[in-house]
Amino acid sequence: MSALLHEARVFPEQADVEIRARTAQFVGACLASREVTFEAPELVMSRIESLHDAIQKAAEGNPEARRLVESNVRTDIMERTRKAGHVNREPLMVDEAGRIQQFGQSLESVQANSIRYAANTGQMFGRTRAEAANTFRTYYALQQGLLEDHSIVVLSRAADDMSDKDMAEAGFFVDTMSCSIQVTGYQDGQLCVDSAMVAGVRQKGQARHDQETIVKLGQKLGVDLSGKTAAEIIDMPLLVPNSMLSDGVIDLVKLYDECAGGTFFGQDKPPENYDTFRQTCQDREMFLSGKVQAITDELIGAAATITDRVHATKLLNKIAGKHMIQQAVFDTQIDPAVFGHISAIHIEQARQQWESGNYDDALTSIKQAERHDKSSSCPSGPMSSGGESGGSKEESGDCSFVSKTCPECGKKNVYTTVKRLSAKSKKITGGCGCVKFVNG
Repeated sequence: MSALLHEARVFPEQADVEIRARTAQFVGACLASREVTFEAPELVMSRIESLHDAIQKAAEGNPEARRLVESNVRTDIMERTRKAGHVNREPLMVDEAGRIQQFGQSLESVQANSIRYAANTGQMFGRTRAEAANTFRTYYALQQGLLEDHSIVVLSRAADDMSDKDMAEAGFFVDTMSCSIQVTGYQDGQLCVDSAMVAGVRQKGQARHDQETIVKLGQKLGVDLSGKTAAEIIDMPLLVPNSMLSDGVIDLVKLYDECAGGTFFGQDKPPENYDTFRQTCQDREMFLSGKVQAITDELIGAAATITDRVHATKLLNKIAGKHMIQQAVFDTQIDPAVFGHISAIHIEQARQQWESGNYDDALTSIKQAERHDKSSSCPSGPMSSGGESGGSKEESGDCSFVSKTCPECGKKNVYTTVKRLSAKSKKITGGCGCVKFVNG
């Protein structure tokens, strides 16, 4: 890792002054509920401004809008259940007006929604404002050609100016004190965001090491991050030469682990091959692709009932929480604690009951876990542990999960539905076509 020493730099001071001024104007307009656009007028009508817009357009048959909903769902369920030890890559594109988009939604529209609907405390507002500034820094880097040989690295630690209780209420998972490392730039010729989630504690209940680790990482890169809060570090993205990031964000995860004193993704776990682990993460996303489609279908199916942007986000939170609790019962790699203490107890009970063949009791425990769900995917997004129903399955006693292997035909990664036919009868249907009836 010695080759990484003294290579990174921050954004040019004069440019950053202008970026901060632009950000202040943008934030003020968002808070005043005015629209802020930077694209050509003829493109305004085709844009997707929010998850709500994407759901509505997807319901009308727009394939790009559906891909955006799927991307939101995929990101949500992975962040909801994998608080540390995950890597993913999302493609970006630049439209005719020079706006950076992901499946039709611009980066500034994402930030506008966060400012209007998610920055509901002083601590979260500071983080959200920094993230908005980073959007304009990304535009600056693109326009100035900096991304030809550099990538933008953002280090986002869990909040350090909030109590554990307030952090939990804001959507942080305090068991891992997770830190996000994001690399925006070109990988294999494609503009993308390469992200990793690493832990800020070696084990649950231990003291945080993330602040010290990030400072050491900064020192390795030649940037002084000492004495800065988590929000200030978000507001200080680094320009890192692409020659140092041949493996994208993985190179920074390796450095993070080295600075943490020999961890794996920030935790006290046996080291693994990082490239192999990236493939494991990709396989995990493929394994859950059936869940992504099921949640997407349920969201789009509810399009006519979704009233606004906040409602759309809350409904995603509720539907994704329900589906992933069901998945957690059959997927022991998911830590039940991510759903909250009460839900975790019911999930553990459901696992034992299902293993013992007590299917009715297991389904009852699953529904109890769903009612007490406290999980979330992102601390800057609106949270809801109740409210709008995602569909008739909520009280039907049905559940669904992705089975690693169908016990009947042996097919891998089978989306499976358990439907209660009566008090003592259930129908288990696999996406492979296999059907099994269980009595008793």
